[in-house]
Amino acid sequence: MAAPNILPAHLSLGAAGGKFAIRVGDDNWIPRWARGVVLTFKVDRPTFPSDPAYYVATSALIEAARKYNELELGVRLKYVDSGPAVFKMIYRRNDLETKDYLEHAFFPGADLEERVLVIFSKAFKGPYIGAMVNIFYHALGHIFGLRHEFAHEDPHDQQFLSVLFGAENTESFMNYFENWREAVVTEQDARELKDFYALGADFYEDLLLVDVNPEGQWM
Repeated sequence: MAAPNILPAHLSLGAAGGKFAIRVGDDNWIPRWARGVVLTFKVDRPTFPSDPAYYVATSALIEAARKYNELELGVRLKYVDSGPAVFKMIYRRNDLETKDYLEHAFFPGADLEERVLVIFSKAFKGPYIGAMVNIFYHALGHIFGLRHEFAHEDPHDQQFLSVLFGAENTESFMNYFENWREAVVTEQDARELKDFYALGADFYEDLLLVDVNPEGQWM
C-alpha cells in the first residue's frame, strides 16, 4: 500500500552514513523565517464537523508545536485561541482530487491566503488519528522550510529546485510512511534544523538564502 500523499511536496531532513541532512529550497531561493519571528496560529472551529474532531486536532498541533519550540530555532510557534494569527488550521473533507491527503501546509514567505494548514478527514480515520502529532511534525517541517526527502526524484516535487543540506536519508520525518508514528523528530534531526536556521551565509549551493517575515494576519 502506498503511503498517502501529503502536500505541499518539497523538502527533507535525515541521515545517511551517520551524517544528517535536510533538503531545502523553493525554485531559485531558499526561504526560512527570520530569527525572532513568532508564528502565531489558531484553529478555525466552524470548519470542523464536531467538538471531538476539533479538540483532537488542536491538541495534536499544539503538542507538535511544543516539540518544535523545544528545538530553540530562533523562531517560535504560539497558539492563540482568538485574535490575529500568522496562520490558521482548518478541517476539510477529502474529495476525489484529495482522496489520499492527510494534510496540506505551506512554506515560509507564503502570502496570507496561502498560510492555511489543512487537516483532512482521512487523518481522523484508521491508524492516522493515533499518529496525528507525527503528521503535524511533517506539516510543520514544511512550514519551517523543509522539503520532502524525495523532492529531487518525485516528478511533482521536481517542478521546484531543491538542494541537500548534508546527506540523504530515506528514514527522514519529511518522507512518507506506512506507519506515521515513525515520523519523529530525533536529536540528530533537531541538530540539523538548528544548523540550517543558524546558517549565516547569503547563498547556499548557489541559491539565495532569504529570511522572511510574515505579512498580514488572519483576523
